[in-house]
Amino acid sequence: MKQTINSALLSEIATESVIDWAYVWVCKQRHHYPHNADIWHFRYHWQTNKQSLIAKLRSGRYLFSPLQRITLANGNIIHLWSAQDALVMKAIAIVLTPSLSISPRCTHTKGHGGLKGALRWLHRKLPFHRFVFRSDVKGYYQNIDHTILIKQLEQQVRNHDVMALLTQVIRRTVEWGGTFKTINRGVGRGSPLSPLFAAVYLKPLDDAMDQAGLSYVRYMDDWVVLSKTRWQLRRAVALVNRTLAALKLEKHPDKTWVGKIDRGVDFLAYHHTQAGCGPAKATLARFHAQLTRLQEQGARPARIGVYNTRWWRWVRAGLPKNLVLVIPTVSSAERDRS
Repeated sequence: MKQTINSALLSEIATESVIDWAYVWVCKQRHHYPHNADIWHFRYHWQTNKQSLIAKLRSGRYLFSPLQRITLANGNIIHLWSAQDALVMKAIAIVLTPSLSISPRCTHTKGHGGLKGALRWLHRKLPFHRFVFRSDVKGYYQNIDHTILIKQLEQQVRNHDVMALLTQVIRRTVEWGGTFKTINRGVGRGSPLSPLFAAVYLKPLDDAMDQAGLSYVRYMDDWVVLSKTRWQLRRAVALVNRTLAALKLEKHPDKTWVGKIDRGVDFLAYHHTQAGCGPAKATLARFHAQLTRLQEQGARPARIGVYNTRWWRWVRAGLPKNLVLVIPTVSSAERDRS
């Protein structure tokens, strides 16, 4: 079934309905861009250029432009795809995501529960385990190996033209002032395909955990493993280390924690214990710091109230109704550090 779906991928990507869906998405994503951004020229000429774009995609002749290196007002540097390239990548992601085999343990892809889905899983499983191993990958996006990722995609995507498009996105080029640089490692965060690449690249870890029978969930490159015995915990750590080494990755030393569950664990901006769950201290500190900044900037009480209400609504949204919300105490020093 997968091979049949993949053989028709390019035709499906280039349908008017998918292209229109991707067009609405890119317009929404870039509605706040400055007046000299290419999105406005792209929108103005959309009805004229739409059929030409579809024809290029169907023929397999579409080529992505080099990314533009842009320095923001705050001094940060970003690499930006053109509006048309972003639309094409979104169209590929729309069609490709449901056709790929992605582990249900990876919750950040569409239909797998999202961030709150991972938290709900942890809430259900926590009472039945004694030990926890939580970590993420050091510099995940910038350390993804292109050769490994392309081989992983080739195992599932049986369409040569679609693979050619994906390879262009992965082995991309950046341009600034007439200088061109090919990126030989890592995937860009700004691409609509990046979350899909992140799901595929760590699938060997998802599969290894399933085959070992370990309780495990992952969101992007953040994961948590629960175990009933120390032996299972040590096995999980060794298995993760072997799998990451094969993928040319390593754990983040400052974000790795192994120990008993009764001490609690931070995962996806929340602190989890047997008693309940609530925002982690660092998360709460950032919230208080933002409130302080709004006050110092002279924001009206109504605006501060709206921010406060929306933030707490986000904290509670998507979590089980019977979950006890535990609010940690944050010192002034912790707020200052945030």
